[in-house]
Amino acid sequence: MVYAYIQDVPIGRELYRKVITQMGPEPIAGQLLHLCVRLPEGKLRYIDVWESEQACERAFEQRIHPASTLRSVAPGPTANPPCSASTCCTPRALLCPRAGHDPS
Repeated sequence: MVYAYIQDVPIGRELYRKVITQMGPEPIAGQLLHLCVRLPEGKLRYIDVWESEQACERAFEQRIHPASTLRSVAPGPTANPPCSASTCCTPRALLCPRAGHDPS
C-alpha cells in the first residue's frame, strides 16, 4: 500500500544539499516522490511518497540516516537534526499513477 511521509526539519538548503550529495545519484528503492519545501521560518519540509511503509523504513535505515549522520555532512555528536513534526499517513489514491502500477 502506498505510504506518505511528511517531516519538518530545522536545516537549511546548504545542509540539505550535502545530505543529498552524500546519498549519491542512484534512485532510492521504493521512493515514488520526494519534495523539499522551504518554510517561511527557514526550516525545510520533506514530503515523500513510498511504495510501502516498509520501503520507507528500509530507505531511512540504509540510505537516508547514514548520509545525514556523517560528520562530513554535519559535525557534532548527533548530526541528524531533530524533527519538529512528523506525520505518517496512508494516501487513499494516487493522482498520477505510474504506467502499469496498481495503486490499490
